[in-house]
Amino acid sequence: MELWFTEKHTPNTSLSFKVKEVLYSSHSKFQDIKVIETYDWGKVLLLDGLVMLTEKDEFIYHEMIVHPLLFTHPNPSRVLVIGGGDGGTIREVSRHKEVKVIELCEIDDEVIKVSKEFFPQLAHSFYDPRVKIHIEEGSKFLKHKNSIYDIIIVDSTDPTQVCESLYSEEFYHSLFESIKEDGMIVIQSESIIITPQRVKDIYVKVRNIFPQIWLYLVPIPTYPGGIWSFTLASKRYSPLENFNKKRWENFPYSLKYFTPEVMRASFSLPPFVKKIIEEEK
Repeated sequence: MELWFTEKHTPNTSLSFKVKEVLYSSHSKFQDIKVIETYDWGKVLLLDGLVMLTEKDEFIYHEMIVHPLLFTHPNPSRVLVIGGGDGGTIREVSRHKEVKVIELCEIDDEVIKVSKEFFPQLAHSFYDPRVKIHIEEGSKFLKHKNSIYDIIIVDSTDPTQVCESLYSEEFYHSLFESIKEDGMIVIQSESIIITPQRVKDIYVKVRNIFPQIWLYLVPIPTYPGGIWSFTLASKRYSPLENFNKKRWENFPYSLKYFTPEVMRASFSLPPFVKKIIEEEK
């Protein structure tokens, strides 16, 4: 008998994997957590029945949520990651020697434990001495943290009950207050194909707070619609004008997806996307 996992994207669209084995299944205080072994995509992490990552394509997401900011900010000394309990974002941040402090704020410590067991290629950076882990809800953690971080990366799950507060205007104000006067943030901002209104809502809320904002798009085959959006905002620096070419040329790691050329192209938005984020309600 064949075993398949199916994630429904809409009532009429879904993504399915043929499953070799269910490696892990439990319910934490916050969500259902599963790890499945698939034939084509390696191990897959599922939270509440949604694909968080696959071994085959996780590098695209993690490289592109991190490096546009880390190669732009001239002194990314202190970085906060909100969410990202699988460790992939921390892995990419830790590759930058300029970063002295890496903080992770994850609401569910069970996700970290599962990733350490089943995805060591992502979770090994949890053992980096620069990393400090906070098990706390992200919006509460940021309260009263003024001008502390150079960069904040919001690597959250979809806006379910667990992390709904991370999509509020109040939270985006907290991001603004928590970064320094030249700080930058990035938010994973959902599928421009499946949830375009959600992408626009995030973009508009952030645009009303930050002086500079960009939307960029990344192809991720196992995410709904296959094209994922990120919203990058900054108090001072532009990823298109302030990219540090010298740091890139001296970067000691071989990345699988990110290059300056790929990054620049990701900020070039097609007409239908511009229409979605720019048209008034």
